[in-house]
Amino acid sequence: MRRSARIAALYGTEWSNRPSLRVQRIQPMKKRVYTWSEQHALPESTHQFNIPTRGICTITDDQLRYDRTKIQRFMNQAELEHKPLDRARAMIPLFEYIYSNPCILFWMPSLMETTVRAISRLTSEISKYESQLQVYFDTAYQMSNALSSSQREIGDEILKIGMKQKVEEQEVWHHIKQTMRELRAILPIANYTC
Repeated sequence: MRRSARIAALYGTEWSNRPSLRVQRIQPMKKRVYTWSEQHALPESTHQFNIPTRGICTITDDQLRYDRTKIQRFMNQAELEHKPLDRARAMIPLFEYIYSNPCILFWMPSLMETTVRAISRLTSEISKYESQLQVYFDTAYQMSNALSSSQREIGDEILKIGMKQKVEEQEVWHHIKQTMRELRAILPIANYTC
């Protein structure tokens, strides 16, 4: 029995003259050519916002949708973290993305309020944990000074290895502080109560 007869018997006569899926896969995809009226039918709507320290910012609807989903992903990641240091690490990419694409903040006032609250909460956390870290660094400095000159090189190396985790923690707090400082420049924080 021929292929077309088999297909006609199974699916009806309208299927019998179509090429097989294998043949369709092998054939190169033809690129559709759009007419001028199809290309220019609906202009993409744009929005303009006045960003402090940057001036007028123009953004399209597609970019706003993309920014909203990306920011939501960052926020979900930050909410999953339970330790303050891990939460701070997760907030850094969020703040950096908002700083580089600030139009979404002015389009969504609720996101602006959430960002301002997150900054105020993190500011208090950072000051608390940095003061705790300072105690470790002060103690390490005192221990290094207490060693004699012959033992100082070995002692400094031991302290450096032992303080590696604290140094990395200090770098994370410093990085998020710097990111928040940059972000504050474009946020009208005075309008919100933190």
